[in-house]
Amino acid sequence: MPPPPTHPHHPPPTIILAAAAAKEAEAVAAAWPTIAVNLRDWTLAPMDDRFALLRTGVGKVNAAVAVAQVQGAQVVINLGICGALPDESGGFALNIGDVVVASTSVYGDEGLVTPDGFIPISAMGFAPGGGAFDGCAVNGDTRWIERVMGVVGASAHSGVIATVSTCSGTTIHAKEIAHRTGAIAEAMEGAAIGHALARLHGPKISFIEVRVVSNTTGDRKRQVWDLPLALDRLRDLSGKLRAGL
Repeated sequence: MPPPPTHPHHPPPTIILAAAAAKEAEAVAAAWPTIAVNLRDWTLAPMDDRFALLRTGVGKVNAAVAVAQVQGAQVVINLGICGALPDESGGFALNIGDVVVASTSVYGDEGLVTPDGFIPISAMGFAPGGGAFDGCAVNGDTRWIERVMGVVGASAHSGVIATVSTCSGTTIHAKEIAHRTGAIAEAMEGAAIGHALARLHGPKISFIEVRVVSNTTGDRKRQVWDLPLALDRLRDLSGKLRAGL
């Protein structure tokens, strides 16, 4: 699928906000209430002279293919919701509605499960980033992390976000992902977006992942969710980014 043409009166946007699911994209777009946005998967929609919204679709493959069309931007910010992972005590360091700015986006389940434990794909000799990044983790651009943290405020958390294909619906799995990756939250697109950008553009286009906690992970029947609150916070977050970046 070729990238959509850039409108002749709009230069390439400086900041691309990448959101996966329709409700996430709608929450981000709400920061531009006068703009009618096409929310189809893989669609890049200009919002003003600085921002565009990229609807990626859910999951690693959708995210990577969608972001491959990006040209000329300074940064791609992956925005959305996430699940809080347990800490070493078995509790959660994050509350529902908290904002998490990823220091690193790491693949959580790319590799091999053995009787002796999990082996990341990079340790098997198949580095996913080639020479673009080490191991299975893509670091967020520190300059943009600092800018976003300054805009969002002191209440935001900074930490690792795991990118998974299989979300944690058991406590055993949630603890394993947290312990193995050092992540405080999990989602389904971040590392794939950073991965694609790193391999296609190197340092020319920066990347960070920023999310709002919508739920706890662990045993599915015991999970706590507040999707309306998380989407409201995502709308607020998008408005702050529009005003402050």
